[in-house]
Amino acid sequence: MNNKITTTLILILVVALALVFFLWRYTANSLSTTKDQLCSAQATIETLKTDNNNLIEYITQKDDKIKELEQKYEEALDNIPADQCGDAKPSKELLTYFKKAYSKW
Repeated sequence: MNNKITTTLILILVVALALVFFLWRYTANSLSTTKDQLCSAQATIETLKTDNNNLIEYITQKDDKIKELEQKYEEALDNIPADQCGDAKPSKELLTYFKKAYSKW
């Protein structure tokens, strides 16, 4: 009877140790996978931040160019010489028509 109790206790101890080992191994693998995913996510975040900064810079430069072009257009519009027939500048509608007509070229 003493031998059965000892064998049962050893068997329970071996099963408990095996269970603890497999749970520890599963947790270690899970943590390693999570760590790799976090590193990948961090690299993606850094890339997206860089791309976002570049996009903001591009948009700012584009807005500046648009403002510069609008200013040049307004100056050119204000400096249209008077025509010879009636001393009147062309209407904005006419300028818009020509702009649309020749922008296709």
